Amino acid sequence: MPSGCSIRALWILNSLDAVVLSRKFPVVEKQWRAACKTMNDNSNNTEEDLLKHTVSPFLPNDAELSSAFAERKKREGSLRGYGIRVNNQSVKGSDSWVDDPITRHIISINVESKVEGGENHLLWPLILHLRGSYVILVLPLVEPVHLKAYAKLCRKSDCGNAVGVDASLSSILLDTPSITGYGSFMVAHAIGDIIVGDVVDPEVVVNAAPSVGGLLDSLTGSIGITGPWIKIHFEIFISSAMPFGTPLDLNYSNIFAIKANGFSSSDLLPADFKQPAWKPYLFKGKQRILFTINETIHAALYDREEISDTISVSGSNKLSSRIGRFA
Repeated sequence: MPSGCSIRALWILNSLDAVVLSRKFPVVEKQWRAACKTMNDNSNNTEEDLLKHTVSPFLPNDAELSSAFAERKKREGSLRGYGIRVNNQSVKGSDSWVDDPITRHIISINVESKVEGGENHLLWPLILHLRGSYVILVLPLVEPVHLKAYAKLCRKSDCGNAVGVDASLSSILLDTPSITGYGSFMVAHAIGDIIVGDVVDPEVVVNAAPSVGGLLDSLTGSIGITGPWIKIHFEIFISSAMPFGTPLDLNYSNIFAIKANGFSSSDLLPADFKQPAWKPYLFKGKQRILFTINETIHAALYDREEISDTISVSGSNKLSSRIGRFA
């Protein structure tokens, strides 16, 4: 698996726990499926491997995710949860059972699949970010062994997560660059800034009721733009900021431009033109690729039978891709 950050999926839920926008990344999911298959093939199919079912190539649909999140909120007592083990309330297998406050920000949910025979699947780690009245959930790609380690951790009998203990939550997280590095938390915050940012009021207003002033206003009927229109442009932004699930363009200046100007009709692509996934959003310039070949030849020709001629060739190839402000 790559050492950087890749995102399997992300969801945006409203105050009613309904999914209003979601995005899955098939390229990253293919990596997860391959990793799961490799680990399951190498696992010992014995009673010691009771958690094998938790490492599965499963990704819930919006309805399953919404139902599972609502169930977790009910079980944990709030959106973020307790963060510590509470007597007579925390149950084995829940986040609060781990007894670590970080579980208020990196959560897990148990999803009951209605397609695969009603099996329960553990979805972890889910980055939980609250912004306005919306909940942003980001699911980064981790190693299957990390998911399996967390599944065992939230079922341990002893309480607490002492520093320095093997297989502690801290040690698991430190081994996941998609969480500790530039990645899933930045994605969640960037999306949160966009959907509830201070956007300039549109010219056409069909409802004068107060609103959060963000991208998802249209989904609540507070501005005169249809929901599908916003969803299309949100997809364009996600495709540009995170091509194939890899965060690249989360620059605040780009986000600020979207917050200040919104998505205008001029941002729509021509019907016969497909925007490259790696093209940064809002960039209108021309991309260039510079390919330079340097070759050096050293030769010595003696024209004598007793001394052999010598020749050596060395060189270098340089490829420079200039895409907007990236080079």
